[in-house]
Amino acid sequence: AVVSTQSTGGLFFMLYEWILREFGDSPATVAVAGGLSGILMWFVGVPPDVVKTRYQTAPLGRYRSSLQIVPELYRSEGLRAFYKGFGPSGIRAFLANGVCFVTYDFVIKTWEKLWPLTAARVDIRPNMTSPY
Repeated sequence: AVVSTQSTGGLFFMLYEWILREFGDSPATVAVAGGLSGILMWFVGVPPDVVKTRYQTAPLGRYRSSLQIVPELYRSEGLRAFYKGFGPSGIRAFLANGVCFVTYDFVIKTWEKLWPLTAARVDIRPNMTSPY
């Protein structure tokens, strides 16, 4: 679960930052960037979660490893089986992450207007034009 969460979190912020760099940081762009990043995170994270859930809910001793589930699940139910629950999760992820990042961006921009020296000194918001 930790590996899945860490890798999806990395993809989440990579896509989010790329969208902002390519298309700007208007509230609409921030909402779409957050939403699409959330969908990508769930798209990558749902298959390992499905396998984990199958392993945890199987009768004791049925599987020695969660790796035994992957080929069996694919043979019996196909690729779609790995994405059970993705539809509602994807919709929720788009909406929740879009709103979250628009709110975050608004708060940061407001903070910078009210206390510009403090925001610059603690470097709350990275410079979007920086190559680093």
